[in-house]
Formats: sequence, structure tokens, C-alpha cells
Amino acid sequence: MDFKKLLLKIKQKVLLTNYSKEQEAEFDISKNKIVCFLPNVSVFDNTIKAKIGELIWVSFFLLTTNMKKVNKYSNKIEKINSFHYNITGVIKEIDGGRAIINCGFPVLVEVPASLKVMVGDFVSTEGRLDAYLVNNK
Repeated sequence: MDFKKLLLKIKQKVLLTNYSKEQEAEFDISKNKIVCFLPNVSVFDNTIKAKIGELIWVSFFLLTTNMKKVNKYSNKIEKINSFHYNITGVIKEIDGGRAIINCGFPVLVEVPASLKVMVGDFVSTEGRLDAYLVNNK
């Protein structure tokens, strides 16, 4: 499945709590406030049509090359700094070199070719958390 189709598969409605013209937004999701980079929002043409306090459709993607299997059976997200997070969770689906991880909500990640994982494995990975704005179509 291609990247866009995978993003649409994991789209979810989340509360927009803040955003800026510097391609960042804050969301309230699963009792977490997370700040994400918005890769599909131009600095010159802000495409966020929603107002703060409204629900919008987004998909989350963790840009990473570092992932490892863990024996911790937990689903969590921890902020490192800025847009960078460590997520731990179970792999729900694998498609090619990408996986959907549940860290309390679904996040799409790239799986390093050297790491052999399967659905049901728990992994930990860190990187920049991107939020892609998607339509409800």
C-alpha cells in the first residue's frame, strides 16, 4: 500500500489546541498534548482551516530510522524535545517497510530493513512526529 493510503487508513479526529505559521500544531489526543510538525502545510499558505478548539482529521507519522524490539508490554508516548518523541507500542499492521504502531493512538513508522518484526511485537522508536492533515473522504 502506498504512503498516502496508509495515512488515510489511520486518520483520526483530534482536537486542535494550538498552531503557528511555522508548520507546527498542538493536539489533544488520548489524554496527551502533543506538538507535531506539519509537513503538508506550507509556511506561505497556511492550509489549516480549523480554529483552535475544533476537531480536525489528521494522521500521525514518526520519522525515524531507529527502532528496537522491547519486552515492555505498554503503549505510550514520551516527549523528548520540540517535535521529537519516543513511542512504545504494539505493531498492529505491517505493509512493506512500514508499520502501524499503537502507542495509545495509531502512528505510522518506517521499519529499518535490518529489524525483523511482525504483527504483535512490541517496539520502541524515537523521532520527529509529523501530523498530516487529511480530508474526511
